[in-house]
Amino acid sequence: MALDDSLTRLNALKQSFSFSVNVTAAVFFVFSGQVHWQIAGLMAVGALLGGSLGGRLAGKISPNSLRWLVVTIGVVVGFVYWLR
Repeated sequence: MALDDSLTRLNALKQSFSFSVNVTAAVFFVFSGQVHWQIAGLMAVGALLGGSLGGRLAGKISPNSLRWLVVTIGVVVGFVYWLR
């Protein structure tokens, strides 16, 4: 993998890694008995919708615009956490 890959390919790779990590965590929590299933179901629906819509949107936006969008959101979220 090189950083000169398209942002769409890099995003797909990131999503694959995230999926693996989240499945591992989900298996652990399922067997821990500490899952609030109603909340977990809502979060799963939100994650699936967000991933699906985000993937479609990322394919339609120019790479430069996508890069600026990602950086802007990251800076805003970082600033909000810094204020807390």
